[in-house]
Amino acid sequence: MQKRLTFILFIIFLLVISIVNAVDISTKSLSDSLCPRETGQFVHTITNNNDVVKDYTVSLTGSASQWATVVTSNFILAPGEQKTVYTYITPSQSAESGTYNLELKASSSDDTKSVSHNLVIKNCYGADLITTSSKKSSCPSDVIQYSTTLTNSGEYTETFQLR
Repeated sequence: MQKRLTFILFIIFLLVISIVNAVDISTKSLSDSLCPRETGQFVHTITNNNDVVKDYTVSLTGSASQWATVVTSNFILAPGEQKTVYTYITPSQSAESGTYNLELKASSSDDTKSVSHNLVIKNCYGADLITTSSKKSSCPSDVIQYSTTLTNSGEYTETFQLR
C-alpha cells in the first residue's frame, strides 16, 4: 500500500511539473504604430525557467507576421539562461491602415509560451487639393485662371505632378 501511494504521488508530481510553464517571454520594447515602408522593432527576452537544457524555436503568427522577421529563431538555453530575440517589422507600401496582430511563440519539445501584440498601421499618405472657385464663365479664346492650394497632409515628403 505504501509503494502504491508513493507511486501515485510521484505520478501526480510529474503531471503538475508538466503543466507549469518553464519558458517565460518578457517584452523589453516594441514599436506599436508604424507607417507603411517604416521599420519597427520588438525586443523580447526568452528565459528558460526549467531545470534542464532546452532547445527553443521562435515563430511568428498573426495578420502582421507577413511583414515580420525574427532574428535568432533557434537557440539552446541552459536552466535560468536568457536570450534576447529581435523582431523587425516593415509593413509593405500597400498595407492598409488599421490594427494588425503579431504573436511571438517560443517553444521547445514539451513547452510553449506566446505573447501577442497589436500593431497599428497609420494612414501616412495624404494630400489636400483646394480650389477657390469651382466654375468660371468665359468666351472662346479667353484665358481662365484657377487658384488651387496643394497641401501634403501625410508623414512623408512627396513629389506631386498636377495636370
